[in-house]
Amino acid sequence: AVAGAVELYIGRPSTTNGSLLVLAGANMPDGTQHGNTLYQLNEADGVSRWNRPVPDGVSTMSPGSNGAHAYLPTVGTDTLITAIDGNTSGTVFTYAQTTQPLAWTLAPSYSGSTLFFFAGTNGDEVHAASGVDGHRMWARPRVGLQSSTPTVDNQYLYYLAGGTIQILDRNTGDTVGSIVDPDADGTPMPGSQTVAIGSHGNLVSHA
Repeated sequence: AVAGAVELYIGRPSTTNGSLLVLAGANMPDGTQHGNTLYQLNEADGVSRWNRPVPDGVSTMSPGSNGAHAYLPTVGTDTLITAIDGNTSGTVFTYAQTTQPLAWTLAPSYSGSTLFFFAGTNGDEVHAASGVDGHRMWARPRVGLQSSTPTVDNQYLYYLAGGTIQILDRNTGDTVGSIVDPDADGTPMPGSQTVAIGSHGNLVSHA
């Protein structure tokens, strides 16, 4: 329990090394987060393997993972992503990026040893970085500020931008094209949604 909290929450879990990674904490009346802690729980019995507290006042989202490391995003600081060793809970690297407390970003996607995520001061950019040491590979402005996580296949990166699905080259970040959603109402930020890749090379999204 966190004294004075208006809401306690448990975030979306991720998996690593036979365990669940779960972020839990509290939202305070002033909009800050307190008591945030990342837990690694054994998948078989739920016993905690380790926990790692987040400083009070730092806003964070549920982590991503590559099966060995957890990638914990935080906003309102000068560090956007902290890579955490799944065995020891120690810091592997940090990704430097100064963001505002309400920057539009979520957990990174991991593919081919690369992280893909929204960055920039307000979450108004798409970045690719090494999942091994965190060095930046490319950065590009993005369309819109929809709360989302990039979707990646062997060639492309996809993300929702209100009335379109934007398509980028995953190796360079260059725009390849876009798909217009004819049913979109033009809302630039309609909530957190992510594109899914179907079994027939198609894309699936919620309008």
